[in-house]
Amino acid sequence: MRDGDKLPYWPAMMLRKTAMAYCDMGEAAFMREVAVGIFPEPVKLGAKLYWSRTELDKAIDRLFGHHEIIPYDWRQDSPLYENDPRYHPELRK
Repeated sequence: MRDGDKLPYWPAMMLRKTAMAYCDMGEAAFMREVAVGIFPEPVKLGAKLYWSRTELDKAIDRLFGHHEIIPYDWRQDSPLYENDPRYHPELRK
């Protein structure tokens, strides 16, 4: 691994150790966040796995609320709730 403090820039595609340094995380913590979907999965190029710096940045922005996340509520599409104004504002009087 190259020392992150000495890099003049962060590469667009990073091996695991570089991605971990970019996020300032240890291996177990970084891989746990990948496993639960906080950070993106890597892509395989040749025989190695790479993380996209752009996708890591997007994930970090979401953590800090820089992008609005609209939660999906399954009830709005369910026939069980089709007449419920809580899930269909157009039915409100």
